[in-house]
Amino acid sequence: MKELNLANQKIFLPSLPLQVRIALFSSGLIALAVFVPWLAHQFHVGPVFLPLHFFTILAGLAFGPASGFIVGVLSPFISFFVSGMPPLANLPILIPEIGTYGLIAGILRKRNLYFALLVSLVSGRIVLFLVVLLLSSHQSPLNYLLNAIKTGVPGILLQFLLIPIVVPRLRRII
Repeated sequence: MKELNLANQKIFLPSLPLQVRIALFSSGLIALAVFVPWLAHQFHVGPVFLPLHFFTILAGLAFGPASGFIVGVLSPFISFFVSGMPPLANLPILIPEIGTYGLIAGILRKRNLYFALLVSLVSGRIVLFLVVLLLSSHQSPLNYLLNAIKTGVPGILLQFLLIPIVVPRLRRII
């Protein structure tokens, strides 16, 4: 058994290969990315706090680009099949955007956390704009983007506050 001391708590992890531990933690983040948005939508604050984005970026920064991308792509799918959210019509827009967050965060994970977080957020929003431009004939991509940013400001602020605290702890566990 591997013993870790995390905030004066001892956590025992089996001596599993690194890739298995990453897959297990990524699965846990997918589960959180399904449950927390469902919970947030019960209080009508899902789009405000961006819980799908949070766990995807966390996966990328803590475990790398593959984990971030997989969490970002699978979470909206699984969430839709479990809870009906996000709506089916939004999946083609959300999946590339959220997958981009995780991928870019993972690619930049060795850099400054705030820099990686900022670049991943900007990259995901650029992908959002491009996907809306390509797929939507009745929506202005710029209005869609600006509305998404305006609505999600509290979630973006929470990401900048919480992710730099959580990522180093997750990295130590792995």
